[in-house]
Amino acid sequence: MPTRLQFRTLAEVGEETFTHAVQRVTEGKLDRLDRARVEQSGPAEAARQYVQLLKGVEFLPARWVLGYLADGRLCGLVVPQKLDDKEGTIDCIGVVPEMRGSGYGLNLLLKGTALLQQGGFRTVVAETDADNRPFHAELERAGYRHHGTLRCFRCDLARGRPAGPE
Repeated sequence: MPTRLQFRTLAEVGEETFTHAVQRVTEGKLDRLDRARVEQSGPAEAARQYVQLLKGVEFLPARWVLGYLADGRLCGLVVPQKLDDKEGTIDCIGVVPEMRGSGYGLNLLLKGTALLQQGGFRTVVAETDADNRPFHAELERAGYRHHGTLRCFRCDLARGRPAGPE
């Protein structure tokens, strides 16, 4: 499928522009963890913290990409990263709110997948919130297949010590 987007890397646009793009694609996102981060820290700070988190996993500015329309408007972004020596992951992907529902997520997903394939990865893992049905559909259109289940548990140690043996 040909893309309707023009891609620019973080290396080309700079970290400030990329961080602002993370903030934009997080607006109204279906992912509950992203929404919680925004509620806790505010949109700009949540985006800054998330970029720092992503950089701690694997920072390859030439592989982190923003997608733009031909008229220069930001459409979205994708951050493909290394999971291990054989598997890559789509660690962050999103479309700005005003362009959702137009299939651009598929273009971003295919770009991220291609970058991982070019990097020699044989498998790509993409995890998403259980309620994010639009992204589930994009994953299936891109050839991804549902595999297993994932449940995320958190323990907020700032609220006190977890119960358990001493």
